[in-house]
Amino acid sequence: MTEQHPWQYPDQPGMAELSSFRLRSAEPADAPAVMALAQRVADFDPPPWRSRREIGQGDLPEITAYFNEWPEDSDLTIGSSDTIPVAGIVLTRLERDFFTKDITAHLSVIAVAAECSKQGLGTLLLRHAEDWAKSRGAIAMTLHVFDRNTRAKALYQARGYESEMLRYRKSLT
Repeated sequence: MTEQHPWQYPDQPGMAELSSFRLRSAEPADAPAVMALAQRVADFDPPPWRSRREIGQGDLPEITAYFNEWPEDSDLTIGSSDTIPVAGIVLTRLERDFFTKDITAHLSVIAVAAECSKQGLGTLLLRHAEDWAKSRGAIAMTLHVFDRNTRAKALYQARGYESEMLRYRKSLT
C-alpha cells in the first residue's frame, strides 16, 4: 500500500521549497530502482583499502531482506519528484542499544540521486526517519558514516548528530 506524505517542514531554514518532493512507503516494484540508488552511498573518496564497488554493494543484503520480508521493525521510504520516481531512499530499523538495551533506531541507508543533491531531499528523508523512529518509541538514532564522506557528515552534523564511537582499522597483510 502506497502512503503519500506531503512532508514539509517550513520551520526549518530552506525547507519551504521542498514541496517538489514527496515521500511514500516503498513497494515491491521499487526494488530495482532502490538497489540502483543505494550505490550512491559510495559517491565519495573512500579509504584506499575500500573500493566504491564494495561500499555500494554493502547495503544490498539488508535492502534485499527488507523487500523479501517487509519487517515491521523497519521502514523503507522513497522520496520522489515530478520527474524522478525514486529520487531518494532511507532505510531505518529499530534495535536495542548495546549498553542500556533501550529501543533505538539505526539509519541503515540514506541516498539521494545526484541530480537532487543539495535540494533538501536528504534532510527531508532524515527527518522522516527520525519521526518514524520517535513514533515507535526510539530514544535515539544511530548511523555509520565513513570519515571521508564529508557530504554525509555535514548533513548529520547539521541535524544534531554527534560522533559516539570511532572504528579504527589496521591492515594485517
